[in-house]
Amino acid sequence: MQISFFNKKYLKPSREVLNFFALTLLFFLLAHSISAQIPHFRQHPLSIENAEQLELNCLAQSPNGVMWLGSNRGLIRYNGLQMQLFPTQSPVTALFSNAKRGLWIGFENGEIAFFYKNQINIWQREEGLPKVKITGFAEDTNGNFWFSTYGEGAYCYDGIHLYNFNTDDGLTGNEIYAIAKNAQGQILLATDNGISFCQFSQGKKTVWNESSSENLPDLIVKALSQTPTNEVFAGFYNGAIGSVTQKNWVKVQGVVSTASCFDKSNVVVGTEDNGLFFIDLQHGRIDKVPNNLQISGQSRGSTLGGIGRRIQATFIDTEGNIWVISDKNKLFSANYRFLTYKTNLTDIQAIATLNTHEILLGTKEGAFNYNIKTGQIQRFLPKKINVISLFNHFGIPFIGTYGSGLFMKKPNEVNPVHFSKLNGLSNLNIFSVATRDDTLWVASLSGFFRILQGQKGWDVVHFNSRNGLSTDFIYKIFEDSQHRIWLGTDGKGTTLFDGQTFRHFNQSKNNKAFGSVIGIAESPKGTIWLANTEGGIFYGNETVGFEEWQTTNNFTRQSLTGLTTDAFGTVIVLSNHGIEFINPTTRSRALFGSELGLTTFESGINPFSFTASSDLWFATSTDLVRMPSLLIKPKLRPTPILRGVKILMENVDFDNITSFSHNQNYITFEIEGIWHTHPQAVRYRYRLDGLDPDWQTTKEHNLTYPNLPAGTYIFRLQASQSDDFTNAEEVTYTFTIEKPLWQRIWFILLMALIFSGLGFLFIKKREERLNFQAELKREKIESQLEMLKSQISPHFLFNSFNTLIATIENDPKSAVEYTERLSDFYRNILQVREKNTISLQEELNLLENYIFLLRQRHGDAISVEIKTVRFDKKIVPLTLQLLVENAVKHNVVSKSRPLSISILELEDGYLEVKNNVRKKLDKERSTGFGLSSLKSRYQLLTPQKVSVTETEESFIVKIPLI
Repeated sequence: MQISFFNKKYLKPSREVLNFFALTLLFFLLAHSISAQIPHFRQHPLSIENAEQLELNCLAQSPNGVMWLGSNRGLIRYNGLQMQLFPTQSPVTALFSNAKRGLWIGFENGEIAFFYKNQINIWQREEGLPKVKITGFAEDTNGNFWFSTYGEGAYCYDGIHLYNFNTDDGLTGNEIYAIAKNAQGQILLATDNGISFCQFSQGKKTVWNESSSENLPDLIVKALSQTPTNEVFAGFYNGAIGSVTQKNWVKVQGVVSTASCFDKSNVVVGTEDNGLFFIDLQHGRIDKVPNNLQISGQSRGSTLGGIGRRIQATFIDTEGNIWVISDKNKLFSANYRFLTYKTNLTDIQAIATLNTHEILLGTKEGAFNYNIKTGQIQRFLPKKINVISLFNHFGIPFIGTYGSGLFMKKPNEVNPVHFSKLNGLSNLNIFSVATRDDTLWVASLSGFFRILQGQKGWDVVHFNSRNGLSTDFIYKIFEDSQHRIWLGTDGKGTTLFDGQTFRHFNQSKNNKAFGSVIGIAESPKGTIWLANTEGGIFYGNETVGFEEWQTTNNFTRQSLTGLTTDAFGTVIVLSNHGIEFINPTTRSRALFGSELGLTTFESGINPFSFTASSDLWFATSTDLVRMPSLLIKPKLRPTPILRGVKILMENVDFDNITSFSHNQNYITFEIEGIWHTHPQAVRYRYRLDGLDPDWQTTKEHNLTYPNLPAGTYIFRLQASQSDDFTNAEEVTYTFTIEKPLWQRIWFILLMALIFSGLGFLFIKKREERLNFQAELKREKIESQLEMLKSQISPHFLFNSFNTLIATIENDPKSAVEYTERLSDFYRNILQVREKNTISLQEELNLLENYIFLLRQRHGDAISVEIKTVRFDKKIVPLTLQLLVENAVKHNVVSKSRPLSISILELEDGYLEVKNNVRKKLDKERSTGFGLSSLKSRYQLLTPQKVSVTETEESFIVKIPLI
């Protein structure tokens, strides 16, 4: 029969122990105060020109993590490293940001603006806007947009119209200090006469007030703050703060000016005259931030040290950072996830939470009890012992020592139970303790023990290598959700004990040795996590085996001291270099180190403990750190932002423009990663799909790609605070560099079609040209042949020779000239007969010889008149000779009936050849080839046609000049 620990009788302590207790001040042997639960603050320099003239008024955060500050000089954008000022004419007095509406800005002069496309845009309303200071914004569950003023009450915008709520509608005052929305979707307004509750639905205003001193600790309400579950906290002029619904008022010293809620228990409060306070309603604790608190970036003893007394505004971001504006122009932040308790204890080796208000600490000097509410430490056990492990089982602490065995002490009992060799412990070095129901499991350097209490006393069962263990050196003992025992051994991996048999696991699936296991934990889905002294982390179970948790960063690879899991299933690992968070679902990691403000992370192998409310405590060798269990899980990774895109160093509206010409291929990406917890640690991984074969890492904020070839690209950006980018949040930008005109398919096809057409036309024209040349050549040859025929015909020769004979007899000298002219005539014919055209001057020279020959034969019976001036024009060779010859051939040439021929150049570009008609009675036979051939040749050379006109008086031929 087993008896519960709560009902058992304890071993009788020795007289020496009683004497020791009597000789010491048991409860306050070591009573002293330690510092308040204050996170590590750092001051942010105001990197704005003439920063000394700045007055900061309010804060907000965009969904992408960027912080916005409202000041007397305008709106300030802050990414954790750099500030950018957007100047405004009126001071910014209120800010509001969410994913639906974006960033809204309220001004001291009553104007309201929204921030869009990197500029401030004033909101224009037909109803007009207030003329007094804007004090806050809110949004109700119906989607209505609200803002409060100091002097004109509040306004509600339903998406169509703007409605004013003031004292005429039932408000207790028109001077509104703050505005907030509660869980019921109602809008709360803080006034000098209590709190007004407002609703607007279907065009109907509803107002009711809470202004009774019986319900409120003070009527002057200065601040309102929403929790993540929309519970509203109110801060008052008399220093009271608390939930409007719960009425759990507590009071700070000073006039409350601002408040921010992490959840319904943890609130940070700023005052007008007494600095900053942290309130822990769960533990009933109020901690004031000391005026001389050392701030990162401030030298010790500096006159600018501390947070300051006048707190202008507070804000909690998505990472769990608390932001504070104080003394008009000071900006601070601290990560509220880690609340540090400085102690004067040294060599803290173990920690266990006893109850809501008490923490048990183990050191080389013994066990000590720290009271969270009072801030005092007292010795828990009178004996000076080296405590290396602690465990709390439903309020009963178990204290494991190095060399002194195990102690168990029930609350309100003076004498602890001491387990030693007398009780069956063969080894007094207790490295780890676990319990299952009424069974106590103890790990030591000679195996492990199972301790039960029966009716006749303690039953101690020893398990060691003789029972099947791989080694007797056990560092860690852990009970899983199936009430099985996992053992962490020295050099032999882990062992699973199900109460009957042992199963040993000493390596992962890829044959990585577990080594010495000092940390064991279980995530909600039943996965077992192991940590060894070499920094290795493994996960799995006895069925599927174990895998090594791969990491690209050696943050936890040295001096690893502890491992646990929180209520969200996050795996938490502590090493001498910091604390690491692992999300098993997303496989992402977050690392925290020096930014927490701890002087050391060195600890024993039992550094973690949970409270009943799931707050996680861990201990370093000198300090305690509480990680509150917040309702909203803070971000653990930086947020990557593509801040801007530049083409040839010119900004581009990349939200709307995704296509660029081929010569717009010099692209710069402006990037940033928002991680306010430690912005200097942010690094980036980027890749341009379509160009980069692999990811590249950098800490630069401008990435340039020159001379990008045409194509479609996806720019991918990730951010991390370490070298591990596993499942990191990613932002992408898809864009296209268009091909140049000559590389586009349609252009290539069009050009191919055009060139094909041109080729076809070229071939066709070439054929036409060849045909033309052939036809011209044929016509020319035929013309030449005909001309030669006519010129060498017996009749022509006979006439020419007769004329020559007669001339020789009558005038020998003229005969010589005649012979020369006849010879020139035939020689010129042979010279020009191969040409397509000759100049008009050459043609007239030919005609001159021919006319000379005709006059030698006919004398004055023939006359030729030539009137032309443009001798540079072209003409078909022997054209005029042919026409003159035709005139002589077909007309009578005699002194009584002379033949008159005129050659006249017309203004229309024609050459007219005209002769009078004196037709022979006995006509010569004509082939008609002369004129026909002449027309064909001109038709091949020019679109202008040869014109032939015959009347009773004259015969006219018009030849186009070329």
